[in-house]
Amino acid sequence: MVYSLDDDDTDDLEKIDGLIDCGMNEELFLAIAALRDDTDKYQWFTDGDKWILCPEIKFSTYWAYNDVDINTDTIHKATVNELIEHFKEKE
Repeated sequence: MVYSLDDDDTDDLEKIDGLIDCGMNEELFLAIAALRDDTDKYQWFTDGDKWILCPEIKFSTYWAYNDVDINTDTIHKATVNELIEHFKEKE
């Protein structure tokens, strides 16, 4: 789950199971909020090296028609932990 909390709510953070604090990192917040099973649109894909934000409903349609240079054996939808690490580097 993704939460937006006021500064006054910080004492209750420990009570929220699975809380991910995005701080002021809007890109991280949007990347996590976009995670869905029914579409790939606005989700990040990675092979561990390259990072691609998918603009289409299906990632396979995007890379097939846009000649994207990826390793199809290792490309996957980024996990929450991968997104956190990726966007932490951008701070």
